[in-house]
Amino acid sequence: NKLLIYMAVVDTLLIVACVTEFSIFNIFWGHQPYWFILAFPYFLHPLKQTLLSMCIFTMVAVSSERCQAICHPLRRRASPGQYMIFVAFLSVSLNSRKFFEVQYNKSWTDYETTSLMEYPPYIVFSNTWQELVVTGAFPFIVLLVCNIKIYLKIRESSKHESHRFVGKATNYEKPN
Repeated sequence: NKLLIYMAVVDTLLIVACVTEFSIFNIFWGHQPYWFILAFPYFLHPLKQTLLSMCIFTMVAVSSERCQAICHPLRRRASPGQYMIFVAFLSVSLNSRKFFEVQYNKSWTDYETTSLMEYPPYIVFSNTWQELVVTGAFPFIVLLVCNIKIYLKIRESSKHESHRFVGKATNYEKPN
């Protein structure tokens, strides 16, 4: 349950960040406040990307924890705090470079990409390896494998339904 609470908190923070940036400032106010313009390239953009990674990795942590609880119930499981420390460390380390991708132009009127974002190997690494593989394909494969294992375990245990006594009505009659 604690992992689900952590996931809800991270998801809520990401939703607030996205709604604030894309809806409130751009649509309702028609402009972005000065503090937002100053904070965007150096804090808000990296924070939003880190929260997105945390959402993905927290979902994988919940799924893998549930898989372990269902498929191997007697094994020792990591605590939710350990999962979240790993998720936070992985997300921050993968997105720390986002602090160096965008900057203000020399007149402080608009954003521009840094030389890092114009370096072709970095673009390939960023778009292909991190965004496609690390936060896309790998979590998808882990979720798929965990959910298939859970499904197969539940299907296997349902074959032994007749031997289960807890939570199932039986034809047993009470003695008078």
